[in-house]
Amino acid sequence: MPTNLLLKSKIILFLFLCSSVHFMSAQTETIYIDFGSSGTNESASPWNNITNDVSGIFYNLLNTNTDNTGLNFAITDDFEGINELGTTAPNTSLNYTGTATSDSFFGSNANTSAAMTISNLVIGKVYSINIFGSRTGVTDNRETAYTIDGELTETIYLDVSENTNTVANATFKPKTDGTITITVAKGPNNTNDAGFFI
Repeated sequence: MPTNLLLKSKIILFLFLCSSVHFMSAQTETIYIDFGSSGTNESASPWNNITNDVSGIFYNLLNTNTDNTGLNFAITDDFEGINELGTTAPNTSLNYTGTATSDSFFGSNANTSAAMTISNLVIGKVYSINIFGSRTGVTDNRETAYTIDGELTETIYLDVSENTNTVANATFKPKTDGTITITVAKGPNNTNDAGFFI
């Protein structure tokens, strides 16, 4: 793994867990992760498809050149389930496929948080992460909070209701063990009675 790897993660978080994740290195190396249903909703290569919303590890993520990156992804706190009501037509400027944005993992007041860990990051390097989530057919605020725990801790927010073009962004350095953990939960402005977030 190159020492100048820059992680850019378009975690299309539908649920949180999202719907897709995209990482990019200093050489514009990019990794996409699609979180959601298996089968027809899985995204074609070079997307990495995560279809199990409970604890588990996905080893050696592929980049857009289909090269192994050595980065591993693990769900460390289960999501509640899988949603299939995200947008199928994300803004074309995002470079997301509709199969990635149309489904996601989610949580609610019945499962108030979920978390994932990315490991084998380069210690001391700066990474960026972009998070996208969408839930169509709703009018309430379904703000989701994404807490990124690396060398420092930062929380970013995204209202996923009817979202087709908004992305939450952050930059970070990994912890001294080369990991970051992202915890997903309901945001403070979320008005959904059941507390749904993605």
